[in-house]
Amino acid sequence: MKTHYAFLFILLLSCNRANLNCERTVVEETTSKNYVDSFHNALLSRVEFDTVGVEQAPVRIAGYHLVQKKGTHYKSVALTYKNISAKKIEAIRFKWYGTDSTGAPVEMGYAATGIGGSFDDEPLEAGKERTATWGVLTNKLDTITKAWPTEVVFEDGSKWESKTN
Repeated sequence: MKTHYAFLFILLLSCNRANLNCERTVVEETTSKNYVDSFHNALLSRVEFDTVGVEQAPVRIAGYHLVQKKGTHYKSVALTYKNISAKKIEAIRFKWYGTDSTGAPVEMGYAATGIGGSFDDEPLEAGKERTATWGVLTNKLDTITKAWPTEVVFEDGSKWESKTN
């Protein structure tokens, strides 16, 4: 009988050790995955959010804000921009950075969390300004903190691109 209790005790003890090792492995793998994910997102954010050369863009962003759609929790991004070049623009590609109510970046479909974007292919005369609105497929977006042009195509076929496009 004592042998049975001793065997049962050893069996329980070994199960607990195996279980602890298993839990430790899961925690270590989860921690490693979280670290890799956060490092990956930070790296992509730096690359995507780098606006080097934008100050030389033929389009100036005059303003940006969110527009609440009636009857839904989804919002749209509204950008006001001006053609500051001497040429007629045929198309413009934009990116923007958005956060939720806590200040955390919001997933908007680009590789880097917090980055969203769209394009306008309506011609824009030299010196003219326009406000356009694009729907965003998230209901968590609370604030747009930055918007910038990444590519501009002119009527004559020439193109301007940001250095990190």
